[in-house]
Amino acid sequence: MNQPETTSTPVPRKRDPRLDFFRGIGMFIIFMAHMPGNWFTLYIPARFGFSDATEIFVFCSGMASAIAFGKLFENTGWLMGALRITHRIWQVYWAHIGLFFVTLLLVIWQTNVAATGDLCAYNADRFCNANGKETWNYIGRLNIIHIFQTTNGSPPWDNFAGIMTLTWVPNLFDILPMYIVILALIPVVMGIKKLAGKWTAMGFVIVIWLLAQDGVAQLLGLSQGINMPAEPWSERTWFFNPFGWQLVFFTGFSFMMGWLPKPPRKWSYVIIAALIVLLYVPFSFWSIYRSPDNFVMTQEASRALFGVQSLSELIREPFYTDKYANLEPFTIFSVLRINFWEFMEKSDVGILRYMHFLFLAYVFWALAGEGGKRLDFQNLIGRYFVKVVHKVGQQSLAVFLTSIVLSRFCGFIIDIVGKSWPKMVLINGTGIIILILVAYFVSWLKKSPWKQIQQTRSTGI
Repeated sequence: MNQPETTSTPVPRKRDPRLDFFRGIGMFIIFMAHMPGNWFTLYIPARFGFSDATEIFVFCSGMASAIAFGKLFENTGWLMGALRITHRIWQVYWAHIGLFFVTLLLVIWQTNVAATGDLCAYNADRFCNANGKETWNYIGRLNIIHIFQTTNGSPPWDNFAGIMTLTWVPNLFDILPMYIVILALIPVVMGIKKLAGKWTAMGFVIVIWLLAQDGVAQLLGLSQGINMPAEPWSERTWFFNPFGWQLVFFTGFSFMMGWLPKPPRKWSYVIIAALIVLLYVPFSFWSIYRSPDNFVMTQEASRALFGVQSLSELIREPFYTDKYANLEPFTIFSVLRINFWEFMEKSDVGILRYMHFLFLAYVFWALAGEGGKRLDFQNLIGRYFVKVVHKVGQQSLAVFLTSIVLSRFCGFIIDIVGKSWPKMVLINGTGIIILILVAYFVSWLKKSPWKQIQQTRSTGI
C-alpha cells in the first residue's frame, strides 16, 4: 500500500477574522475614550457595563500572542520562544518610550500656545494665567510636569530615569507597560505548562490574579495586592495592574491555544448571557446609578447611612428592612456600586468586571457565527466596513500609538472650537479616518514595496 506523502513544513495557521475585527472596534473606542472633552465617551459601551475596550484589546492580544508565540514555544523549544518574547518586549518598550516623548512634545507646544497664543509657565496647576486670562496648562493636565521639576524630593533626573525604567508610569501611558509585564509572563506560563501541564499553568494565572486583588491581600495580612510602583515620589501603583489584567490576557491565550474548549453555541445560552449583561447597565450608566438630582455618595457615607461598618456587614444586611424603604429608585444602584466597587473596579480587574466581559464576549462570539461567517457581509457598505475595521485591528500597535497622540491633539482642538454636535462629529470622524489611513500605510510598508520595485527593475520588467 502506498503511503501518503508527508512534509515537515508546518501549515500556517489561518488568522481568525473575529480577532482583528473586534480589536479594530476596540481601537476606535480607545481613541475616543482618551480624547479630553469628548462627550461622545458618555455613550461608548464602557458606560453601559463594567468592562470596556481595554478588555477587548488585552483579550485579543492574548489570542494574537497565542498565534504568534504559543506554537513557537512548542515547535522550537522554550528558549527560542523566550527569546522571541524578549524581542517583542524590546519593540513594545521603545514604542512606549517614543510615545511618551512625542506626547510630551505635543503638550509642551499646546501649553505654550494655549487657546490664545500666550505662553504659559510650567507649574503643577491644571490651569495657568496668561496676560490675566486663565487657560489650560496641558502639561499639568496630563500630569507629566514632573519630568521638569522636583516632586516630593524626587529631582527631575530621577523622574526621567523613572520613565526609562518604567518606575514612573503616568496614567495615560500605562497600557503598554502593562502589556510588557504580561508578555514577560508568557515564558513563565509556558514553562509551567511544559513541566506540569496546562491546568497547572492556568492555576498559576488564577493565583497571580487573586494575589493582585486588594481584598484577598488583606485577608493574607497584606496592605494591598501585588502591583508595580507607578512613580518614584509616592506609593502610587500602576493603574492597570498587570498581575490582575494577565487573567484577561491568558483567557484569550488559552482559548486560542486550545487549553480551554469552545463554549457551546446555543441561543438559549446567548439570551441568558445577554440578559446578564443588561443587568449590569443600571450599575454602569451614570444617568441610572445616579439619582435625578445627580446623587453622589462616598462609601463611608453610604455605610453610615445604613448603620454598617464593613462590607461583610453590608452583605449580611437584608434588603427588605425599613432602612431601604425611603431610598429613591436610582439611589440603590449607587449604594450597591459604591459598596461592592472592589468587585467591579478596573485597576485589578474585579471579578464582576471580568464576568461581565466574558458574558459580553460570548454574546458577540455567538453573533459573529462559526469562524466569523456572519461578518462576511455581502452588501457594499458592510463588506468594506468589515474590511477597514480588520485592517485597523491587524495594525493595532501602530494605530494605538497614533491614537494616543491624536486624541490629545483632538482634545486641544475641542478646547478651541467648542463642543457642538457638528464639530464633535467632525473631530471624531476625522480622527477615525486618520487612524484608518495609518493602518493601511503601515500595512503597505510591511509588504516591503521597495523590494518589489527592486525586483522589477533587476528583471527588466
